[in-house]
Order: sequence, then C-alpha cells, then structure tokens
Amino acid sequence: EKLAAKDYDNAIAAYKQALTKVPNDATANAKIKEAETGKKAEADKSYNDYLARADKAMKEKDYSQAKNFYSEAQKVKPTETLPALHGF
Repeated sequence: EKLAAKDYDNAIAAYKQALTKVPNDATANAKIKEAETGKKAEADKSYNDYLARADKAMKEKDYSQAKNFYSEAQKVKPTETLPALHGF
C-alpha cells in the first residue's frame, strides 16, 4: 500500500518491521529492495530536473534562480559536489 503510493520511507520501515516478525522473508526483502530502487529513481529524477532548470537559468543569466535550483539539487543529493560548485 505505502509502496504503491510511493511513500518509500514508510514502506521500507513497514517491511523492515515485518522482517522482525518473519526474519528473512523473501517477499519483505524484495519489497524493501523495490522501495529502495524507487526512492533512488525518484531522487535521481528530481536531482536531474533541478540541475537542468539551474543550467537553463544560468544560460538566461538569471543567476539568482540558478542558485536556488542548484541549492534544491544539493538538498536532494547532499553528497553530490556539482551543485555546490555552482551554488556560488
């Protein structure tokens, strides 16, 4: 249910809770992997969208808006260095 709603964090938590009752349950483990994959894909898409919007703003010399988009990208993936390099 949570997985279908793309509520990945809560889906992962629920399946991990299920594993405490039925350790090594194949279905729960598969659903955790599915949720983690979905969460990563969603983060990748959001990150790339922010970078594309930031790059477009830079080309249009809208530096304030570009900085905002780079900042948002950094929030999505804090360990990535590209937004920080362009974040002024």
